[in-house]
Amino acid sequence: MSAKAKRAKKSHKMVARKVQREADVAERALAKTIGGASFKNSEPVDVVVADDTGRVVHGIEHKYMFDNSNHKITMNKYAQVRKLIWEKKNDTTFHTVVESKSGKIFYRRGVGSFRVGAMYEVKGGTKELKGLLDIPDNELPDSAKRTDGKNRIGTWRPIKDGKGYKNSKTGDIAKPKK
Repeated sequence: MSAKAKRAKKSHKMVARKVQREADVAERALAKTIGGASFKNSEPVDVVVADDTGRVVHGIEHKYMFDNSNHKITMNKYAQVRKLIWEKKNDTTFHTVVESKSGKIFYRRGVGSFRVGAMYEVKGGTKELKGLLDIPDNELPDSAKRTDGKNRIGTWRPIKDGKGYKNSKTGDIAKPKK
């Protein structure tokens, strides 16, 4: 096991059923507040927001920080790729929103693993968050801008010998966790 994998395993925390229920309630509340709809956990997207015509224009990964002593969120490569494929297929924009138990909201356009302190803190609550969803990439505050450019190169295609994806340009492979 690599040093990075050992550190990740050491900082990993199991989520109790009570905490998962609390996170699900927070996700549904966020979806309702921003005019979106919440999905079950096995989907590549947690919340979608549609425009006035009903076309989905935003996909959101909602992370809930119950007890996060290392102040970071992780998203494995396979999950990131699934979300990027969903974004491209639906011709929409993907966002990552982190909500703390105390009610703080953090935002980053795109997908990835982030140190929460490096994300944009949304001090204006869900009203400001709704505004951030529609801001063009080049007008976002620096800490809210995409950092997933490396995974957006090329096209991700399903691999032939099992579950996963291969990048047409880089040759990278993303498979689900075992």
